[in-house]
Order: sequence, then structure tokens, then C-alpha cells
Amino acid sequence: MKTAKKLLIKQLEEQQKRNRDKANFHKRCFRSYWVMMIILGVLNPLSILVFEMMNLSRDLTGLLVVVITVLIMLVALINLWQSPQRKWKKFRLNEENLKKEKCFYEFRLGNYTALEQHEADALLKIALCEFNC
Repeated sequence: MKTAKKLLIKQLEEQQKRNRDKANFHKRCFRSYWVMMIILGVLNPLSILVFEMMNLSRDLTGLLVVVITVLIMLVALINLWQSPQRKWKKFRLNEENLKKEKCFYEFRLGNYTALEQHEADALLKIALCEFNC
């Protein structure tokens, strides 16, 4: 019986780690996209200023502004398409819910109160399936 409990706890911790890793990955993606958009947004007026100071062609300045604007839009579309912020939130929430389930299971709180070991194990298996991503 003890080995079954240890196995369930191990599964729960592995799933918790997977969710944490996925959340961290999507967090990095989200922040990278925003940093790229900010940098490109700053480059737009700076490029106009530099080209004006160098007395370069207005056509070249306009072309560069258009290229930078298109890059900003592409990064924004990729961010919208991949929705890393939503995925980051989802995986982080799953990780926190798994932490809660582990505490409830180990200390027999919440839904685990007054359950026999095999019933608590079955309930934890259901929770593991529920938070499996």
C-alpha cells in the first residue's frame, strides 16, 4: 500500500514538473515577443531621425519604416497565433492545482477527508487525469 502511495506522489510530482517547465517556456516566449516588439517600435522613430540627420533619401527612410512596421506586425501576429500568455497561465495554474492536490492527499484535507487509502488513491488518480496537459 505504501509503494502505491509513493508511486502516486511520484507521478504527481513529475506531472507538476512538466507543467512548470511548459509554463516557464511559454513565459519566455511571451516576454521575448514583447521585447522584440518594443525594440522594433523604438527603432522606427530612431531610424527616421538618423536618416534625416544623414540627409538620406526620403524613399529609403519610408521603406525602412514600412519594413520595421511589418516586422512589428509579424511578431504581434505570431504572439497572437501562439498565445503564449494564455498557455503560460494555464500550465502555471495546473502546477499550482497539483501542489494543492498533493497537500490535500497527504494531509487528508478537502475531498480526501474521511476516505480510506484506496479511495483517496482513486481520487488522486482522477485529479492527475484532470490536470494532465
